[in-house]
Amino acid sequence: MRTILAIHLTLVLLLLGCRQDRDASVREISENDEVESSLAFTVLPLDDLSNFRAVGANWSVVQSVSCDYQKEHNIQGIPGTGVLLNKPGPDAMDNIATQFEHGDLEIQFEVMLPKGSNSGVYFQGRYEIQLFDSWKKENPTFTDLGGIYQRWDESRPEGSKGFEGVAPRINASKTPGLWEHFHVLFRAPRFDENGQKIENAKFEFVRLNGMLIQQDIEVSGPTRAHQLEGEAALGPLFIQGDHGPVAFRNIKYKSYHHDTLILSDLNYQVFEGKYDFIPNFDTLIATASGVVNDIDLTSITSLSEGFCAILEGSITVQQAGDYLFETRIDDGGDLYIDSILVVHNEGEPGMGTERGKIFLTEGTHGLKITYYQEVWNATLELNYEGPGIYKRSLGSTTAFRRDHSDSQPLLLPPSPDPTLLRGFVMYGDEKLTHTISIAEPAGTHYSYDLATASLVKAWKGPFGDLSNMWRGRGHSQTHEPTVASILLTKNSRLARLSDIEESPWPVDEGNWVYKGYAIDGQQRPIFLYDFGAMEMKDQIIPDGDQLRRTISLVGGDLNNLYFRIARTRQVQKLPNGLFSIDGEYYITAPKDALVRSQGDEQELLYPISDSKFSYSILW
Repeated sequence: MRTILAIHLTLVLLLLGCRQDRDASVREISENDEVESSLAFTVLPLDDLSNFRAVGANWSVVQSVSCDYQKEHNIQGIPGTGVLLNKPGPDAMDNIATQFEHGDLEIQFEVMLPKGSNSGVYFQGRYEIQLFDSWKKENPTFTDLGGIYQRWDESRPEGSKGFEGVAPRINASKTPGLWEHFHVLFRAPRFDENGQKIENAKFEFVRLNGMLIQQDIEVSGPTRAHQLEGEAALGPLFIQGDHGPVAFRNIKYKSYHHDTLILSDLNYQVFEGKYDFIPNFDTLIATASGVVNDIDLTSITSLSEGFCAILEGSITVQQAGDYLFETRIDDGGDLYIDSILVVHNEGEPGMGTERGKIFLTEGTHGLKITYYQEVWNATLELNYEGPGIYKRSLGSTTAFRRDHSDSQPLLLPPSPDPTLLRGFVMYGDEKLTHTISIAEPAGTHYSYDLATASLVKAWKGPFGDLSNMWRGRGHSQTHEPTVASILLTKNSRLARLSDIEESPWPVDEGNWVYKGYAIDGQQRPIFLYDFGAMEMKDQIIPDGDQLRRTISLVGGDLNNLYFRIARTRQVQKLPNGLFSIDGEYYITAPKDALVRSQGDEQELLYPISDSKFSYSILW
């Protein structure tokens, strides 16, 4: 198994050599050990409005909200806690500001905008990310969802008063009334000891619904309609409340400062030989040794393959707290701090990423890295995250990112007919290996899991990037949409329930047999299954803004037979008849569809009374 760490080291070498018995003293880390991928965010409680400054009557805290996506500015709240709601009116349209102030800030939040609504989030009260209903906008501008709003100067000539606005790279917005997911890393302006600005504010990245829409955008000064004058090292987060209704939930953040770990006194030893495990270094004789300034294999050996190495030095900790380390290694190695194994990264040949967390006190600590490489590319990356420190490489003050690649995406060319692509699909962190993805000429695409007879992913726009299926030996075999996608419920299919109140959805797959798929006259697939004595045909077809799924059944008994359309935290039936699936997408379901609770989640089920039925998905 492999274990992750967070300090940056980049090494690319090829190797060969000899073998050694494994070092029995190396402590194996259990496969059951779970280490989070990042340090915890601070959650902004939404139990009341006490975490905000003077609040106007247009702001309230509710349990949930919903919209009719076809009605202008339509939004309704249900009493309770957990959601921040703004409903401006003629006598109440105040903006709102957090009690906390921030400099560098990483923040995640979800926002819901009804049709035609408009708002904004002002970092430090000065630099705005635009919030606007931009559904189906083909060529977004800085005024659309995720845009960095323009600056404004009345003294400039007419026609050029507005400047520096930046449009999102793509339109990743959803249908009005659904939750939009933001993830932002903001870098505050820098000032010298005399208070003079020496660096502009910058949006390091903005992600909307999982898609990178802004990167490395400098803002030379406050954007138009800024809430605070001038520029400063700190300021509160403002939310615009005077332009239209808006709701927020799941607001969490990390505030960062400039303290970092300091690497020093780094010594190395290199040992020649071909290793596919971490050897007992006490039995080896070094062929090279010396002192280096940073962790870089190219600076410690000219070997292109067949070696292992030890690097030992010190790190100075300026702030006590939990530190999360991550190693990305090909083939393997360990990280020790003060002789404590923090990250173990060893397993099958090839790249592995593992993490470990340790509490470090202020002061100097010993650092030791072991490394080996058998064949092919030799890579060692060491990164870390700490209290008030954004993830970065050891010895660097620059934020660590993998948001872009130098290679251009490999796009599927347009076709007048649907295109069927076999391969793997990522379903969250899970790789589905028996999948097929369908590229539709109209631009509404989907992925289908053949193993579970489930529609698992859908998206609109370009079909996606095929690079992972072709470049670098196509190792991952995954197709990646280049626009925002939605994840749908796995195991969204048939089951028999003897008691609708008590019977859990079955996990036994024994009754299902995949029979392949047929191609209809429009070149679209029809997926074929046997469910006991029953035959099922499953077809998904774009229908305007929606994706329609039709199930046809032949033979067998419909008694106690149900189809699970969705399972999630909350299924809400709206006044317009649609079902909101946790605010992520809408379902138009058959009229007898029902909602039932199962543990902490809810299911949308259809009690089957007809051998052919359909439902549609809108997002």
